[in-house]
Amino acid sequence: YQEAIADFDKVIEIDENYAKAVYQRGRVQHLRGRRKSAIADYEKTLAIDATFANAAYFKALAYDELNQNSAAKQAFEHYLAMVNNSNSEQAQYAKKRIRALK
Repeated sequence: YQEAIADFDKVIEIDENYAKAVYQRGRVQHLRGRRKSAIADYEKTLAIDATFANAAYFKALAYDELNQNSAAKQAFEHYLAMVNNSNSEQAQYAKKRIRALK
């Protein structure tokens, strides 16, 4: 994982507004269990590209995994608004978690 993060860091150093690289670094951080770092990268991704729905979804998951229920619920709701309440597997899971987090 560390090598992947180093590679994404290099890409981001060249272009700090490359949303996909920031997002992918967040995913690697998330997989490593570094949820707070992942959330920071997901938020930066969304600041660069407000339409990057996967960043919103995984940000919600990370908050959920940290038991930050209010933030998780808000992030899942934001994700659903971005995808227009689609019936994708991710959207269905988001709806389920929102109901559970009430």
